[in-house]
Amino acid sequence: MFAQFEREVTAERIRDKIAASKKKGLWMGGSVPLGYQPDGRTLKIVEAEAKTVRTLFDLYQQYGSIKAVKQHADQLGLRNKARPKK
Repeated sequence: MFAQFEREVTAERIRDKIAASKKKGLWMGGSVPLGYQPDGRTLKIVEAEAKTVRTLFDLYQQYGSIKAVKQHADQLGLRNKARPKK
């Protein structure tokens, strides 16, 4: 019974620590979003990719449909960054 309580307390502390780090803007690992690159525990903007992201947001504001955004992004030749296969 005590071991279960200890596991729950430990899990809660870990969740709280991760949430606090995210609140501070620290990157906690995982897939890097388009438009950024890892720089230690933070993310640094990649201007060439950020332009693609801004264009996609503008297209969505204009058309309001993912399907329309996809069609126009294909016409513009917009591509996401290559991710290494695991």
